[in-house]
Amino acid sequence: MQRVAVIGNAGGGKSTLTRALAAKSGLPLYPVDKVQWQPGWQAVPEAEVTAALDAYAAEPRWVIDGWGP
Repeated sequence: MQRVAVIGNAGGGKSTLTRALAAKSGLPLYPVDKVQWQPGWQAVPEAEVTAALDAYAAEPRWVIDGWGP
């Protein structure tokens, strides 16, 4: 296991699951919410979100958690 994407609706337990997977596997964790939202739940511009997600996807190992574009 080198890449794991956990996608689903809010409140479904994604964050809990991915934190446990990352801790057990040693894979880096990339929560999508951290790139989609600024403080106060202000949306990050889509181009910035896309660039961040593309950078994550280019990495050889990860756990990604969230629902994004």
